[in-house]
Amino acid sequence: MRRVIEGKVYDTEKAERISLTGPTIATRQSSDQDFNKEVAEIYVTPKGNWFIAGWGGAATRFGQSCGNGRCDGYKIIRLDKDQALKELEDAGVDAQIISRHFEVDEA
Repeated sequence: MRRVIEGKVYDTEKAERISLTGPTIATRQSSDQDFNKEVAEIYVTPKGNWFIAGWGGAATRFGQSCGNGRCDGYKIIRLDKDQALKELEDAGVDAQIISRHFEVDEA
């Protein structure tokens, strides 16, 4: 998946995948009717820009307008560094992986 956001190209083929939340996008069934289901992969580009690529039901951040309602959809969403850290923490990513990309303190 590839998208230009604010003049920068975000490309899942060229970025490093850091985390996967939920089942892989490839295993999603087109018959899924859960409007709240979301599958997201968190990436960092070689220049240190963060983004999420994913699929979600109509009620998720990936949902899209269609006709008079909303449908499921695929998209790339740019993240700032604070948002990326929060997404990784919420996904339960190993502390060692997070420490490789972020400055974290011992509790």
